[in-house]
Order: sequence, then structure tokens, then C-alpha cells
Amino acid sequence: GGTLCPFIDGVRPDDAGLAPVYETAARLGAPLWIHTGNHFSTRQPLDISTWREIDRIAIAYPDLVVIAGHGGWPWIAEMAAVCRRHRNVYLEFSTHRGRLMGKQGSGWEPLLVAGGRLAEDKVMFGTTEWVNGIPIDDLAREVEALDLSPSVERAWLRNNALRVLRR
Repeated sequence: GGTLCPFIDGVRPDDAGLAPVYETAARLGAPLWIHTGNHFSTRQPLDISTWREIDRIAIAYPDLVVIAGHGGWPWIAEMAAVCRRHRNVYLEFSTHRGRLMGKQGSGWEPLLVAGGRLAEDKVMFGTTEWVNGIPIDDLAREVEALDLSPSVERAWLRNNALRVLRR
């Protein structure tokens, strides 16, 4: 797979100049992780990569597997809608702590509604251990503490990533 970090790379993810990258990734069956949502660069607009761009990419490249990095927070409801709309769009929530995701007002409520069932096959645990400053096992335990059914928990923590990565 590959990665695109629009706020660092200085390019909108739906820029036509990226067509060769998307076409190649789709042809190879390689997932493409695209940073979405909040970032801390003051040189790029906050909305350089949101659910809107992911939706446009998924329409233009229906065979491309797109992983919306960091879940698109704070636009979770919209990103969840894009994931449900497109068979090859997923989200992962690295940099976000499970213990905070479960709190009212966190913005993650659209994924946690109905114990995560609405997004059972579209969400993947991701971690940026260096950002969170705690071990991966502890981050996974925070997800296990969310009010998810056992099948959703397994899907989010393991099975969805295995399926997407074809392992």
C-alpha cells in the first residue's frame, strides 16, 4: 500500500495530477492510506483532506481501496456515510484514543451508535504509538473498553485490517 499526507505533501487528494498514483494502486490492489481530517499545519487549510475528497476519489476510482487515515475527525458522521456508500472505503482511527472516543461529545458517536454495528466492516484500529505515548496493547485495551459487541470489537481490532490487507 501507499500513503498520501495532503497537509505535508501540499496537494489536495482529489487533484487530477494524482490519477497515475490512484490508477496504479487500483491495478495492483494496493490500499492507499490518505490522511483525513484535523492536522496541525498552519500552511495548509484545515479542510485540505476531508470526506468530500475521499468521496470524489471513490467515485472516480471505484476499484481503489482507500483508507481514511484518522477517520476524518472531526467530520466522523460524514466520513461514516462515505464509508457506507463506497464498498472500497474504510477508516482507521490512529492518533485517537479509545478512552476518549467513548465520551459524549467526542465526535465519534456516529461510529459508536448501535455498538458500532453500522460500521462493523468499515473501521480499523490503527495506532500512532509515538503520538499517544503509550504501548499499542494499552491502546487496543482502550478500544476493548468501548461498548462494542464482541464481533464488532474483533472486526475493528483485527479482522477488517486482515481482510483489507488480503492476509
